[in-house]
Amino acid sequence: MRMIVHLPPDTPLGFFFSSPRAGGLGVKCFTTGIPVSRYNMYLRLAASSPDPSTLSISREWLAKEGFDLDELPKSDSWDSDWWSSVDGAGCRGSATLPSFSGWVRAGARLMSRGEFVSAIKRLGNVLSTRSHEAKGRPERLVLYRHGCQRPEILGHIQQSCSVTHGWRVQRHDKIVTTICKHLGIEGGRSSGNQTFLPPMA
Repeated sequence: MRMIVHLPPDTPLGFFFSSPRAGGLGVKCFTTGIPVSRYNMYLRLAASSPDPSTLSISREWLAKEGFDLDELPKSDSWDSDWWSSVDGAGCRGSATLPSFSGWVRAGARLMSRGEFVSAIKRLGNVLSTRSHEAKGRPERLVLYRHGCQRPEILGHIQQSCSVTHGWRVQRHDKIVTTICKHLGIEGGRSSGNQTFLPPMA
């Protein structure tokens, strides 16, 4: 699966199997999903008839299949697994934002396959950075290669680094221009004011 979407071999499984609302891809995991589905089927069978023998048969099947109520995987276990990883820690609050995962569900309808794969890499925090490459290798250099003396992590590059400040301004201006353009097409009024952001030290 990692090879199909060109992700690093150490990408956590929780990224694939956690729900989109949790910051994952929502891929169904057969290893955990099939036992839960079969268990729920036995429960429905037991509830479908008031005959005590039906409940007895269901319990026998559960025992035969080796089901343990305490060991059955919960539906949100992959979400917790993803949030507990280094790459997924930043997605912990995503469940409170319904629009956060909309593009993951729509996928191919909004962007090309290449763009979707690139967006997945950004979502999973698996783009090639020194901090990511140094996982499990404490001797590797992790400072940003452009000399700002901060760890090279995706959040720093995209949000606070002085080196990428100009690119962030360009991205902001493109977003404002696109919004104004669409408002104008739909008949709304829009006005864009040029804003000079102070340089970041």
